Amino acid sequence: MSLFLALLLKFAFFLAWTEKSLGPGLILYPVLSRWGMIFLAYLSPYARPEGGLGRAMTTGVTGRVLLGATLSAVGLSLLVSRISGLLLLAAAGLVVWLLSIYFQKRLGGITGDVLGAANEVLEILVLMGLLLCSHLFPTVSYLQFF
Repeated sequence: MSLFLALLLKFAFFLAWTEKSLGPGLILYPVLSRWGMIFLAYLSPYARPEGGLGRAMTTGVTGRVLLGATLSAVGLSLLVSRISGLLLLAAAGLVVWLLSIYFQKRLGGITGDVLGAANEVLEILVLMGLLLCSHLFPTVSYLQFF
């Protein structure tokens, strides 16, 4: 049921976007949500002592990996959405930090399912934020390089 509602929300956001904000949104929402998964994997220990599919993701995330992902996310955010993109990156980082605290208290860490759920939450958050920014800053010209 929650997967259906998540898909419905994403579809509604796509319908509500203006033509101007569609391009940056299609680039930015998957980038920021995947960055959030890397950040969450960096912040949180793996919860299952017996292992699982998510262990490979969490054990491979080092500070160097996080730095590369963060620089990529910042660069793309600035390129396609300027300040709005950076605000959304900061909001995604805050949500990831709160999710990390919650799941460490609740489960003792994260699992692959937690990473997948975080990805869905972040995608919806970024889509909602892009829609909000396109209405708050209607004169901002996205994808204008020069």
